[in-house]
Amino acid sequence: MPPRNMTRASVPVKIILVLIFLSQFLLFPAPCYSESVNSLSVYISTPEELAVWISRNLTYEFTFGGKRPQTLQEFLDSKSGNCEDFANLASELLTRNGINNEVIVLRFNGIQIHHAICIWKDKNGTYSFISNEKLYKTDETSLENTVAKFFPSCAKILKYSEARIAWL
Repeated sequence: MPPRNMTRASVPVKIILVLIFLSQFLLFPAPCYSESVNSLSVYISTPEELAVWISRNLTYEFTFGGKRPQTLQEFLDSKSGNCEDFANLASELLTRNGINNEVIVLRFNGIQIHHAICIWKDKNGTYSFISNEKLYKTDETSLENTVAKFFPSCAKILKYSEARIAWL
């Protein structure tokens, strides 16, 4: 029996309102807010903006061995990736903003670890690069000096395409 102050008609109305409210969640799931490279390229136009966005939205995960690189969309959807994923995303977004860049792979002395970075020359002729979640601006005008300064145990610098073939 309903409480005294409630009429019989008000109970079904409240139930119907609750059912309508719940059906909105079941019939219309929450939209997915995954970014795309196209949407990012609209509001990220500088390396600094890119580095801030990456550091706030993506997580670095160390992988060892020949893991298949994610597509850019897989990386953006998972929000987690290795150095190769970060370098490829940075390269694509910088290219879309007219910044000539290159993904290079560093081989280190005495260990079987490789590291991919996205590197470019700034307007002043010095190198900058994105390594995982961080932007590095240097005062170096030579690729070799830049790598030696920031990665002193690097034994060899490879173009990304050369390294991918070697990893397969």
